[in-house]
Amino acid sequence: MLGKLLKYEFRSVGRILVPIGGGVLLLSAMASLLSAAEGVNPFLRDNHWYGVLSGLLVILVTIGILAVIFVSQFVNIQRFYRMLGQQGYLMLSLPVGAGSHMAAKLICACVCTVATTVLLGLCFLMFVAAAGVLAPYQLARLGSMISEIDASGVALVLYVLVLLMVSLAGSYLFYYLCIAVGSQWPQQRLAASILAYFIISFAVQVAAVLAVWGVGYLLVELEPAFLNLQYEGISLALNLFAAQTQNMLWVWPWLLGLLVLSLLITVAEWFLTRWLLTKRLNLG
Repeated sequence: MLGKLLKYEFRSVGRILVPIGGGVLLLSAMASLLSAAEGVNPFLRDNHWYGVLSGLLVILVTIGILAVIFVSQFVNIQRFYRMLGQQGYLMLSLPVGAGSHMAAKLICACVCTVATTVLLGLCFLMFVAAAGVLAPYQLARLGSMISEIDASGVALVLYVLVLLMVSLAGSYLFYYLCIAVGSQWPQQRLAASILAYFIISFAVQVAAVLAVWGVGYLLVELEPAFLNLQYEGISLALNLFAAQTQNMLWVWPWLLGLLVLSLLITVAEWFLTRWLLTKRLNLG
């Protein structure tokens, strides 16, 4: 059933995003071709109307890119918001659990965001190629640099990708949680969701500040040298850092701790939202 929900989500979202993304990609290709032709033909470079046309296309591409970024997020968040409104009487009556609905919308939202990022990357590469910024020798140098990445570099790249995906899922789940909290007041659902967003955001920021303060306090208690601004203390810290950077293994516990913390927050958002949808659902 999850596959059918995903098909429905992608079809519904694709009706909006695919035309916009295709239009932006087409405009980017046209602007890149005009820019490349202007660089090759000196006559076009001195033509006033040609410059006006190129400038208009660049403005349209910029507006289109901003529209794609905004619409990609807005549409996916709006679909979850509508599910807890009048549309919920139909969607939530299907023989699937609330977790399946959440998973379908979350997967669709993340895939759309990744696709939007790829689209923006293609637009950027077209502009760069048209401007002649990347010369062949620069591309060869970039390729050699990539080929020299060792196992630790590959692991770091994979870690960053996993952390980005967890953070992306957590950001959408945060919106879902706020909407689920706001749905407890169906008559003022939009206002309650916005208020929940600000309240929860403020609480998270306060908790983060307290956590940073707590970690700093522990570091001060365990290592007083961190606050020693004397020359000896600074030299000791620099020597320790220089010695440890020769083996980057000391970084991984901190990186893995950040990943685990992000996972815990994302999982907590998931279960809280699911609990609200299953135990405290109020469609009005």
